[in-house]
Amino acid sequence: MNGPDLLPHRRAETGIRTGLQPHPAQTGCRDSRFQSTVRILLIGAVVLTASTRLHGQDDLMEEFLQGIANAADALESLQVTAVCRNQVTYETDDPEIRAQIRRNLRNRDQPPEDVFTCVIDGPFTRQEGTKDNLRYVMARNERYAFALTSRDQEQEWSLNWLSECGRSEADDAEIHTREQQARAILLGPYWIMGTPLSEVVASPQFIIKNIERVASDGQERVKVTFEYDFLRQKLDVQFRDAWFLCDPTRNWVVTKLHAVVKEDNGQEQSTYILTIHCMSHVLSSGIPVGIQVTGIVDTPNVFDSPPGSEQRLITRSQATAEIVDDGEASDRSAFYLSYYGLDEPTFQAPWYTSGWVLLVIGGIVTGTGLILLRRFQKQHR
Repeated sequence: MNGPDLLPHRRAETGIRTGLQPHPAQTGCRDSRFQSTVRILLIGAVVLTASTRLHGQDDLMEEFLQGIANAADALESLQVTAVCRNQVTYETDDPEIRAQIRRNLRNRDQPPEDVFTCVIDGPFTRQEGTKDNLRYVMARNERYAFALTSRDQEQEWSLNWLSECGRSEADDAEIHTREQQARAILLGPYWIMGTPLSEVVASPQFIIKNIERVASDGQERVKVTFEYDFLRQKLDVQFRDAWFLCDPTRNWVVTKLHAVVKEDNGQEQSTYILTIHCMSHVLSSGIPVGIQVTGIVDTPNVFDSPPGSEQRLITRSQATAEIVDDGEASDRSAFYLSYYGLDEPTFQAPWYTSGWVLLVIGGIVTGTGLILLRRFQKQHR
């Protein structure tokens, strides 16, 4: 499950961007059949290791893992357009924290509502909106991703960012981070901290402590209790006392997550309680997507004050998605720069690719030269 950044005050202090370092498949730069094959192998490995830990729950474990793998496969063909809204609010009684928030928000007590249109067409993503009186577009196709801005309807678009898919891990991580912000609401029920659930459970750092069927609001759910350690940019993150509920009747979407989260960047530590609720809507294609994601971050001690002088901050994020087009194919020309009156990019091969080509050619030339030299020496003998 994932929502927009709930801790902008911490991000401003440490300069850390939200979003995990993704698996390369997350950016859509790999062939989908390869992704499916890898996913099946990972699921098999997890089933083998998990079955040794949780005796008597093998059938439910296998059903859960297969279910989220099938859900991940279904999302690869997802087609949907939605108007997304997100409102973040802060609650605190501490004047120092309020002052810090105002500084980070440019003398505002609360950030403005974020409204944008998100288009998902399989691996393609497009986000359009207006921010600080600027129109903006972020899009990714099968070759590259880009970001544009324009001051009004008449002005030409300006290219602010361009990155080729699959060029490097750093480029793919940047693409994923930007794409994640657009997809966060619609795909929130399928993610944990920006990473697809199918990849999270396949991580060696993800440990399932227990899995069981439970009732929640009169509905059958599967509760997964877990621990999870991972690296988010330069932050070491630990999930403890963590659990989430899945709906096995709706593509195994996550309906609720709760965790005590500890973060450490090597210089400072923080602990907060994360709670996320998700409501989903089933499209005509049969794929559920998120239409409401509510996140609460309860930070008991923002500045790590001495006991008895804790400074508490509660951050709430209320995000909604209004479905505009349900399962209809989008105009894919809008995912390319030429649609906005700009030239299509030409990417040069990475230097190491050219280097390898030169090495191979050099090896062939050297080998051929040695063969000819030996033949020449034999003839003269």
